[in-house]
Amino acid sequence: MKNQFIFTLACMATATACHANVLSDKNRLLWDVYGRDMPVFVFASPLGQPSTPEPIALGMWAGSHHGGRGMLTVVGDGHFQVTGLGVSITNNQVHTWNATVDGSVELLVHCFKEGAGEVRMVYTNKNASGVKYPTSIKLRGLPPLSIAPKSSKAYIWCTAPDWVDVTHGDVFEAALTNQGFNVQWFRRMGGATLGDCTLDNYKAMANAGALAIISHGNAGEHGAVYRPLKTWGFNQCKAWIGNEQGMTIKSNLFYKTDGSLDEDTSYYYVAVDTTWVAANWKTKLDDNEAIVMWSSCYSASNCPTAGISVKEAAGGRWRSGYEGLVTTPEAVAVNTAFLGRMNGSIANGNFRTAGGAYNAINYKLINNTVKMNGNPWTTLCPAPLAVNPAYPLAPVTAKRKGWGGILFDTALSPVTTAAPLARIGGNAVIEDAKWLEDPEGNFYGFGFIFDKTLDNAPTTMKAFSNQIRNESGEGKEGRQMDGNRVQPNNDDFDWSF
Repeated sequence: MKNQFIFTLACMATATACHANVLSDKNRLLWDVYGRDMPVFVFASPLGQPSTPEPIALGMWAGSHHGGRGMLTVVGDGHFQVTGLGVSITNNQVHTWNATVDGSVELLVHCFKEGAGEVRMVYTNKNASGVKYPTSIKLRGLPPLSIAPKSSKAYIWCTAPDWVDVTHGDVFEAALTNQGFNVQWFRRMGGATLGDCTLDNYKAMANAGALAIISHGNAGEHGAVYRPLKTWGFNQCKAWIGNEQGMTIKSNLFYKTDGSLDEDTSYYYVAVDTTWVAANWKTKLDDNEAIVMWSSCYSASNCPTAGISVKEAAGGRWRSGYEGLVTTPEAVAVNTAFLGRMNGSIANGNFRTAGGAYNAINYKLINNTVKMNGNPWTTLCPAPLAVNPAYPLAPVTAKRKGWGGILFDTALSPVTTAAPLARIGGNAVIEDAKWLEDPEGNFYGFGFIFDKTLDNAPTTMKAFSNQIRNESGEGKEGRQMDGNRVQPNNDDFDWSF
């Protein structure tokens, strides 16, 4: 279950204030000692739906043997909903109740959007001269945790005719290389052979974390390889297909002004349909959380018989294609604007998710035939959160203990060869450092306990880019953190408190 962190707030008759103890969360410590630095982290529901994640569970002591009256309030700039005591309240709403018997009440906290907040409770003991026992819990609504492609392999498939401009492939390569992908082209460079564009390489692209297809296409199919309109060209296409199902040889014919066939510009091609890409690519591209970009005409248009487009049939976590004709200038504009926002080279890292990048550019595109969809919470590599990624949020000027840490926008791999962060300045003692993990096993940050032994002595921490990487499956490391959220992804992140 997601986001289920259980706390108890106990209002004791002999106490002067309520306090909280962590009952169940292996990454957090006693709330009454460190609560001033560490809020309860709640991930916002994807797409704003409150029922998607599991809520946080907060246990509050609702009464005492003396009896009394309770008042519950939710405040903050994030939109939270607290459910319990038979009601649901949201920001700036108040609920009061009579507490006549001892007992605890669970309060379920949903987060609708990111932001800060607080759950406040006041218990008034009516049999002890109206003594009040106030308590509160800070909340931090985080954006939904993104996932980056597990594989760092990126492929560009291009067997388009020699005269086709493939600058959009160059844009794809540069953008992904700067985020840690290993990009390989499969391209026919002219002549009588297909070069690296073999059937084996075509099948192997299912292992990609990112994939670009540059070809011609029709609704429900795309051209995998192209050959001259010669007998030997037909035979090469036939040999390339072998025994594959879902591939056929077709021709594209052009005619001269006198009506005769122009054999120099006409060609044979291998048409690959939706059944082949679904059977051979979809499972692995889905498992790899891949980003798949089709730079081919009608790749987002449904096949009249199969009822699905090549883009959707091939799968992937985030998918891009075109419902109509696409020209090289438009494909270049799309790849530049979209991938530039995802790698931070445009808009200073403010649109690193696939959904954010697409929404930022969609209304500006040349012909607007591009269609993208999938999970909007998809990134190319991890980065610190855009807003308040590191704790404590304010300078600590007194001698005391507290909690510190750093939060990221993408699920992380805990497999590292060295500590992901270290103190590089100051005299504070740093201990009990550990990964922050949600109950689903997603790692989203790294926390620690500090003990400042001197007043007004700043402590500086560094998070190391090469030791913080996205989850890549089977305990392997993925691509390293982009510390400043702007490509290339080799920047560390420093902060002081």
